[in-house]
Amino acid sequence: EEREAERRAQAAAEAPEKQQPVPEEIGERRELPIAALEDFPAELHKFHPASRERLEGLKDSIRANGIISPLIVRPLDADRYQIIAGHNRRTAARELGYDTVPVIVKRYLTDGEAIRLKNDDNLMQRDGMLSSERGWAYRQNMEEINRQGKRTDLTLSQFATKLDSAAEIGKKVHKSRDQIFRYIRLTYLIPELLDLVDKKQLGLTVGENLSYLTVDNQETVYLFCFTGEKPVKLTEAVAKTLREIQDDPDRIIDADTLEELTAKHTRTRMRS
Repeated sequence: EEREAERRAQAAAEAPEKQQPVPEEIGERRELPIAALEDFPAELHKFHPASRERLEGLKDSIRANGIISPLIVRPLDADRYQIIAGHNRRTAARELGYDTVPVIVKRYLTDGEAIRLKNDDNLMQRDGMLSSERGWAYRQNMEEINRQGKRTDLTLSQFATKLDSAAEIGKKVHKSRDQIFRYIRLTYLIPELLDLVDKKQLGLTVGENLSYLTVDNQETVYLFCFTGEKPVKLTEAVAKTLREIQDDPDRIIDADTLEELTAKHTRTRMRS
């Protein structure tokens, strides 16, 4: 028996190493007709279609290399599929005359899971994302993480849960927890102010501070600072002061307050 055991051990040592099976990618790779693909519902996400310039660049890439990253879809019925990620790739391929595109079919996804998958794909694939798009992607991902019950240990407060969710998101996109929260705060701006952040006419930290104001106070700020003949520049210091004024029950944010506040900070900057 000892000799037999030695023989087996020697045979095993001399045999070539057995290759471990590689796990199959979750999802089924297929080639599908473009005509069978439907858009993801616009009300469930905040991403804008690519600009014409970016779309032309994508078409040049497809001409040279083909579609490197398959679209991600989920089935609607036997013959129809919904695009989760890859709308711009689909559009570029269609304009180039493609009839079919490579896809990965993901089955049994909830809307929340599909939204998170779409956000992750865009965060990884897209350059030059708008601040609003990034903020909404982070916010939706955080809501989905918390909804699924992750980080819900009873020893953690609700705030700690959000912190851990933000850290998880930040790790994927190489941003700090604070940066994740800063972008998420932008989603609480009224559309007019959020559009100014996207256009870089309003700073990111200024927008973050203004997001803590009530809707009525944000509208007052927007009307005073950005609808006149000459826009009034808002600084981070002014925005922080507005937050303090809102918390003071004896003060209000109106045109007189804004005129005094912005004039004061303008004089301070000129002296310095």
